[in-house]
Amino acid sequence: MVYEKKDPFENKMRRLARESLELQELCFAADHAGASDQELVEYIKMWKEWLGHTPHAAEMIGGKYILTRLGGDWRQVLRLGGMALAGPPPKPDNHKIFKLEVQRQKLIFQGKISQDEQTIMQLVMEAQNE
Repeated sequence: MVYEKKDPFENKMRRLARESLELQELCFAADHAGASDQELVEYIKMWKEWLGHTPHAAEMIGGKYILTRLGGDWRQVLRLGGMALAGPPPKPDNHKIFKLEVQRQKLIFQGKISQDEQTIMQLVMEAQNE
């Protein structure tokens, strides 16, 4: 069960953020269906660098797809890239991608950016290029 705050606006933004992240996950799966296992492992390493720690599957866009595609054992997937988890996964509402997506939804609501601008994936890719 997801914890809801008392503020209806905040609850709406959080629901929209969850829905958007689910959609981004589906888009990742469609866009990367032809990617090699090594390309997917390199993608995880990109997220590791951006997050500052080895990600759990739920902490990154595409993690669920990669987990399923590479056998269902996240620790084994990470071993393919010489990575290991440092600790337990954070609660979903504490994931960096969730917090950023809530902020993005607020900017969309306020009319400061369009729905098509700055997905979490784009933010990660831009951070990698800096």
